[in-house]
Amino acid sequence: MTSQLTPKLEEVAPGIWSVITSIIPPENGGPNAGFILAGDQVLVIDSLISPSMGQILLKQLAGVTERPITFLINTHIHGDHVGGLPRFLEKNHEITLYLPKSFPTSFKNDMKKYGVEVIEVQEPIKICEHVYSSGDIEGQIREQALFIQSDNGLIVITGCAHPGIVKIVQKAKNMLKDEVLFVMGGFHLGGESKGRLERIVSDFR
Repeated sequence: MTSQLTPKLEEVAPGIWSVITSIIPPENGGPNAGFILAGDQVLVIDSLISPSMGQILLKQLAGVTERPITFLINTHIHGDHVGGLPRFLEKNHEITLYLPKSFPTSFKNDMKKYGVEVIEVQEPIKICEHVYSSGDIEGQIREQALFIQSDNGLIVITGCAHPGIVKIVQKAKNMLKDEVLFVMGGFHLGGESKGRLERIVSDFR
């Protein structure tokens, strides 16, 4: 059966939007992306699997805000999270692109050809007011996550959480000295037992 990606846009907190795709059959999951409206700043997290999906993502963002994209953050190198980048960069040369330093040099050079500023992230870094990158987290697949400070606690946004979701959550808590309000994104926990999932949730606390 041919896979089909169907983005679903949902505002999960004020100014924070989740874009969720599903692959048929739906239990296989799919790549995710998101938008953050932080004051005058517009942040996009990942760009989905292809230029055509990137175009859909741009249309969804246009329905949320008319402001231009300020920052685009790619969490990790997998194609289902970076495939839509050309659609974002070919017409938006003012974007600042945040990539983990571990991305291949050839990929980073290809992105620079669009005329955008590329920030190579290794250590944790503040992107804008209340929004931080975790830095390039070591794991089987290296990845950066986003941490957002809110009045009610930290919001953690992951791409796929390849280094481990508990590891990422603990890094957010240690880095910003606050408790976690909620976690969103991909966790790569399909097939885990109920007991294992309950232990992970407990570790979040």
